[in-house]
Amino acid sequence: MKLALKMIRESANMAYGETLKMELNVALNKVGDADFQLGVQEILMKPSRTSRFGNRPNPGFKKDVS
Repeated sequence: MKLALKMIRESANMAYGETLKMELNVALNKVGDADFQLGVQEILMKPSRTSRFGNRPNPGFKKDVS
């Protein structure tokens, strides 16, 4: 959420093309992050025997954000 807010604020004074470049850069950096890989493995690659949004393990996301 913090990253999204920062991007929105920075893009207010950018041209559309610059905003798209910034968003692509952020997306590529996040995909390469170890937390992204952990989240994909824990949430998407392990089948759950419960409902679609059942009791799945927390992949390490922080619950408290300042």
